[in-house]
Amino acid sequence: NAACMRARSLPVAPSAVLPMQPPQRRPPTQRLLAFARQQPLKPEPLDVNKLVAGMSDLLRHSLGGGVQLETVLAGGLWRTHIDPNQLESAILNLAVNARDAMAEPGEGRLTIETANCYLNERYAAEHPGVQAGQYVMVAVTDTGTGMPPEVVAKAFEPFFTTKEVGRGTGLGLSQVYGFVRQSGGHAKIYSEPGHGTTVKLYMPRLLGEQAAA
Repeated sequence: NAACMRARSLPVAPSAVLPMQPPQRRPPTQRLLAFARQQPLKPEPLDVNKLVAGMSDLLRHSLGGGVQLETVLAGGLWRTHIDPNQLESAILNLAVNARDAMAEPGEGRLTIETANCYLNERYAAEHPGVQAGQYVMVAVTDTGTGMPPEVVAKAFEPFFTTKEVGRGTGLGLSQVYGFVRQSGGHAKIYSEPGHGTTVKLYMPRLLGEQAAA
């Protein structure tokens, strides 16, 4: 289970993503990690609440006037050690995907939530590559069309997209996944047709003196 301390519970975020098959069928995890290695990162101690709050104008401009933006920032949020520019790009990417997934293009509600979470041993065992422990979570939730399980299962794969031809490269979610994994974290999609989508990014809690700075 993922136990999170947050302001309130929400359903989750985006993805008008992707179907085009990649030219070579290496195992999905290998392809995603290969994507991650292409991104040079500059991690630093980060207050994610401050980063999200500072993105308000950028997000509103990118989403358009028809999408209602809500942020739910947890009190006492832990710090993490991550590249702030890449995290900002990841959140923006998820927000734009969420906008595109709205049943009425450009209309709906987008919620960005932060929380302190603990991923336990059982959860880690069910998700290969995930370490049990404390994480800072960012969840992006939309009121879009949602995705069936077979699409959710492929959504992080490079070049897979549910968007119309010419409306995206199919690289957005795979890059988000690769960045989070390279940073020692975890990404998870929750979605149901007709009920929107949530994408949760889990980033390891920063411990020690830097966490208190």
